[in-house]
Amino acid sequence: QRGRGTYAVVNRMEYRIGPRRWFEESLLQSKLMPSRTIVMTDDLSASAEIASSLRIAEGSPVFFLKILGEADGFPVNFGCHYFPLERLPTIGDVFRSYGDKPTADLSFTKVFNEVGVTDFRRKSVRIRSRLPSQEEAWRLRMPQTEQVIETDVVNVDAQETPVVFANTCFCSSRVELVLEL
Repeated sequence: QRGRGTYAVVNRMEYRIGPRRWFEESLLQSKLMPSRTIVMTDDLSASAEIASSLRIAEGSPVFFLKILGEADGFPVNFGCHYFPLERLPTIGDVFRSYGDKPTADLSFTKVFNEVGVTDFRRKSVRIRSRLPSQEEAWRLRMPQTEQVIETDVVNVDAQETPVVFANTCFCSSRVELVLEL
């Protein structure tokens, strides 16, 4: 894309998705250093879709997190996460404590442990492709004419109660999703 430079990808990265397979594990297995950057946080009211996914009432308070995941400093995924504040009232404070600079210390396992969720897993994953938004293309350093792989994920705690709904996109030419069932 004019003015964006040239990017060459020799091999697609295998990004493994399983009930308890997380971002850090997937990258470390591929011998890549994971990091995350918090792009935006906010307290919002749950839309109908988010409320349904989190099994809360529409309009209930949710903590919103926009985050960029990187491997060796290069963008892998960009996503929006929604956490039910009535269940996890301090989760926003924990995420905000990481600041807005890239960090290898930020993991959802650590954050969930800090707010009392000691066991969680993926309950559902919906996968589709589409063209990226302008922000997604910019954050993922990809042309807007290339497809992203989009996932909607619901993670639940040990009691099967949803703790996060996430909508995440990946550059399709760089990432191959591997489902581990």
